[in-house]
Amino acid sequence: SRPRLAEIGRALAARPRLLLPWAIYAMERFTVGLFVVVFPLWLLEQHGADPTARGRALAAFLLPFAFLQLGTYRLARRFGPFVLLGLGCAGYAAAFALLGRVGAGPYYPILIALGALAALIFPPTLALTAEWTAPETRASALAGFNVAGSLGFALGPVAGAWAHRSLGEGQSFTAAFDLGMLVGSPIVGHGRHLQDAPPPAPQLPAVGQGAGAAPGPHRHADDRHALGPG
Repeated sequence: SRPRLAEIGRALAARPRLLLPWAIYAMERFTVGLFVVVFPLWLLEQHGADPTARGRALAAFLLPFAFLQLGTYRLARRFGPFVLLGLGCAGYAAAFALLGRVGAGPYYPILIALGALAALIFPPTLALTAEWTAPETRASALAGFNVAGSLGFALGPVAGAWAHRSLGEGQSFTAAFDLGMLVGSPIVGHGRHLQDAPPPAPQLPAVGQGAGAAPGPHRHADDRHALGPG
C-alpha cells in the first residue's frame, strides 16, 4: 500500500527540515500551474496567437525543463544543491518578471530560460528530500514531496484565473516573481545552515533489550516502500 498521510506527517515531524525542499518544489509547481493558465491568454491578447502558436510557445518552456534535468542533477552532485537552488529561484523569478514586461517584444528566449531555470530547481529539491530523511521513512518523505508539488500545481491554475481577472497578465507574472523571491530566497539562505546538521540521536534500546539483542518482528511500514539505499 502507498504511504498514508499520517506516515507522511510522521516523516516530516521526525525531520522538520524536509519542509524546505517541499516548499520550494510547491512554489515551482504553483507558478507552473499559474503559467499554463495565464500565458496562453497573454499570447492571445498581446500577440493574437492561434492555438498552434500557443502550443509551440508552451513547448519552448516545457522541453528545456524536461531534457535538462539530467544535467542539472549532475551539477547538483558536483556543486551542491543550494548553489543550484539559489541560482534557479532567483533566475526563475526574474524571468517571470521579465516576461510580464516584454509586451509585444520577443518572448521565446525568456520561455527557454524559464524552462532551463525550472530544471535547476527540481533535481536539488528531490535530492535534498532523499538525503534528509531516514532510510525507513524515505518512501513517506518522497510521497510528501509529491503531495506538496501536486498541491502547488492544483492551486496554480485557480490563482492564475483570479490573477488574470483581477491583475492582468503582466501583473500576474510579476506576482509569480514576487512569490518566487519570497519563498525561494529565504528558504535557500536558511537551508544552507541545515544542510550539514546532524541527524537526530538514535533511540536507546527498550528496557529489557540489550544493545546487541536482535530486533523484534515489527518493522516500520515504510520498510516495504524503501526506494533504494540511502
